[in-house]
Amino acid sequence: NTSDVGWDWILVDTQIPSGSITLLDSRVNGLGQTIVGDNSVKLRFNFNDVLKNSYASGVEKVLFSLNNAAATDIIGANTTSGGTAKTFDYDLGSFSLSNGVKNFVTVNFVDYAGNQKTVTTAFTVVAGGLVATASSAVTINNGDTYTNTINVKLSLKSTNAVSMNISNSAAPGGWINYVEHNNSYAWTLTTGDGLKTVYVKYRDALGNEVTVTDDIYLDTTAPAGTLEINGGEALTKNPVLRLTLSASDAGSGLASVNISETNLLSASWQSCEADFEYTLNDQTRNQEKTIYVWLKDQAGNISAAVTRSIYLTDVGGSGGEVKINNDMPYTNTRNVTLAFSEIHAEAYDMQISDDAAARWVSVNTALDWTLSSGDGTKIISVEYRNMAGNVTWNGDSGTIILDTTAPAGTLEINGGGTTTDTKVLRLKLTGPDDAVSMNINETDAWLNWQSYLAQSDYTLLDTATGNKTIYVWLKDRAGNISATISAGIILTDAAGSTVPDAAAPAADAPIGKKIYSYPNPAQPRKEDVTIVYGTDKDGTVNIYLYNLLGEKIWSASGYAKAGEKNKVIWNGRDAYGAEVGNGVYILLLANEQKKVLARGRLTVLDD
Repeated sequence: NTSDVGWDWILVDTQIPSGSITLLDSRVNGLGQTIVGDNSVKLRFNFNDVLKNSYASGVEKVLFSLNNAAATDIIGANTTSGGTAKTFDYDLGSFSLSNGVKNFVTVNFVDYAGNQKTVTTAFTVVAGGLVATASSAVTINNGDTYTNTINVKLSLKSTNAVSMNISNSAAPGGWINYVEHNNSYAWTLTTGDGLKTVYVKYRDALGNEVTVTDDIYLDTTAPAGTLEINGGEALTKNPVLRLTLSASDAGSGLASVNISETNLLSASWQSCEADFEYTLNDQTRNQEKTIYVWLKDQAGNISAAVTRSIYLTDVGGSGGEVKINNDMPYTNTRNVTLAFSEIHAEAYDMQISDDAAARWVSVNTALDWTLSSGDGTKIISVEYRNMAGNVTWNGDSGTIILDTTAPAGTLEINGGGTTTDTKVLRLKLTGPDDAVSMNINETDAWLNWQSYLAQSDYTLLDTATGNKTIYVWLKDRAGNISATISAGIILTDAAGSTVPDAAAPAADAPIGKKIYSYPNPAQPRKEDVTIVYGTDKDGTVNIYLYNLLGEKIWSASGYAKAGEKNKVIWNGRDAYGAEVGNGVYILLLANEQKKVLARGRLTVLDD
């Protein structure tokens, strides 16, 4: 007989569960201890029954033991199936834990197959809690950014600290008992301006430490600067001053300024600016005023007094003088030159006035100026002012007489006679009352100016008989020259006979002291001009060509034979090689001593 087949099955699980313990809110102190504070201890369990061959029975229980006491199954810790990770927090608040005593924890993670993982940890509870960075601090001088002394005050505070270590470097100093200080702990920084750091370590009862720091900038150097009043001027009429401050501070930087009229700090500091407007408290006139300025930087360093002085006046005083045309008494043109001297050193600009006309211009030692119209005495006055415009100086006025009217008159020869048999003529001028000089000639040209005489004798240069015309020009003090004044007379020989004028002597006529040219009128562009001259003595002579303004145009030298027609050629150009213009020109023949021997006229009429 054969029995029935019997069978059964079982799941095999040989995989040990994984598990770990984390002590929440703990840290390792300076003694190497894992610590927590205030009996507030929480454990975090992380566990899993890892699959093996696609199977795991799952964690069934977590057995907890504190300080080797009997293990307790933590309810709710088990998993329902394998391969599922789980995290579980466990609070030890129900356990009695002593401060400063080391506690041991043992946990077994057991799966349904009986496999288990044992994990242990240890911790110490610190009385009063742990020292922490968040509740620890050091503050220098109540949080100031700058200090001007190495002696400072520290504020010190740290929860749970029992000792502290203070240093000027990261290297620790000596430990002292912790006492909270509110800006009352005296400390000495290292010397030398710059950023300073104070390091403080706080330690709790079990040796746990935190380090905190604070910074402050040490600046022991006072600022420096210069002061200028009203742009550097020496005096003012306005008690409101413009102060310009140039200051610097290489350390903490400028903060404020103190302004006073005595060598004592005033009661108020004000923000530091480059320019200030300051009104004098003492406005007594005609006194020097000194302004004192002190500078303060961010660290509280105060400079020595920076000073500058200015004279407070009620009048400006004299500002120098003006001369017109180098102090000439007359002018015949409105366009003149002004010269200024003894100008005050503080003068910035000046106002020139001529009757009603006035304008401000920059200070100059010379200036072109147009006088007001109308003949008469002109007065030019000048006034100066300083840069601020509040001080003026009155200069001495300059005067000049404007005269644009030329003199006029009439000429009478020999009392109005029509003929004469002598070469010395008696000239009489009537009419002008402002002439100072005159020019008398037998040609229509200005040659030699002489002092004005209402009556004078004139000796004819051209003694050949015939019609003679005398030309006179008058000049007044302003330099105005009259129109040509002329009169005529007939020169006869002793018998009363005359010969007619000729443009040039006949070719065979004897020549004495004479100069003439041909062709006349001349056209130098077409042909050269021949100038003929004669003398009564052999010798070197000079030939000159002048325009009617008395300006020398051309000259030549040659040797003259007495009684002969000596010649020189002129090409119609001046001494610089330029063509001369159309007009009447004067020919002069002179000896080596420049004595005029003869005169003639030359007319240029080029196309």
